[in-house]
Amino acid sequence: MIDALIAGKLYGAPQKRTSKNGNDFVTGKMRAPGADGAPAFITFIAFRDHVCAALLALADGSSIAIAGEMKLGTYEAKDKTHRVSIDVTVHELLTPTHVNRRRQAVKDDATPRAESAPAKSTNTAAQEDFNDGVPF
Repeated sequence: MIDALIAGKLYGAPQKRTSKNGNDFVTGKMRAPGADGAPAFITFIAFRDHVCAALLALADGSSIAIAGEMKLGTYEAKDKTHRVSIDVTVHELLTPTHVNRRRQAVKDDATPRAESAPAKSTNTAAQEDFNDGVPF
C-alpha cells in the first residue's frame, strides 16, 4: 500500500452509489498536473460518511486535495500508448473551504495572552565552575 496526498481539480461531479449490502459510497475522478504537462487522471472511491458528504458538496472543477491508499496500474489508451492508472481510496480530503474555515478558527483563537514571567535560572554549582575565565 502507498499512502498518497494528491491535489488537483474534480473532473465531473462525484457520484453517490450504494453497495449490494446497502452501504453508501462515493466515486469520482480528478485531474492533477503531470510532470510532462499532460494531466494525470485519478479515480477515487470514498466510504467514510464525512468524506462522502464533503465530496458530494463539490462540483466539477472544484479544487481538492485527497489523501488515502493509492494503487498504481497501467492501461492501453485508444491511441495504443500505455498509460498509468491511479486509483485512490480516500480517507481524508481538503478543499479551499476547509482551509478558509481553519484560517478563521486560528484568527479567532489568536486572542492576546498575558506574558508569562521569565523562567528562573537553573544554574547549579557544577555549571558555575565553568566560569573560570578561560577564553574559547
